[in-house]
Amino acid sequence: MENDKTTFKRKNNSEHFVELLNKRVPKSFKYLDLVGNLANKSNYSYTVEQSKQIKKLQGIKLMRYSKSPIQQMILIILSL
Repeated sequence: MENDKTTFKRKNNSEHFVELLNKRVPKSFKYLDLVGNLANKSNYSYTVEQSKQIKKLQGIKLMRYSKSPIQQMILIILSL
């Protein structure tokens, strides 16, 4: 009797990386745009202190992601 289960080819690490990169980077850009929309003073109001807190938190988060060359590349792209 033949095996009825479908066999899946396991992806190598490089293929898996590229697949996840292609899914996650566009999503991250979308969410960065949404955060940027919060700066629109005609739609939202915020204090200078709140703005400073957001910038500080963004800096801390970016520092966490600057450990590997790919993360540094992403930081460079985000700063353009």
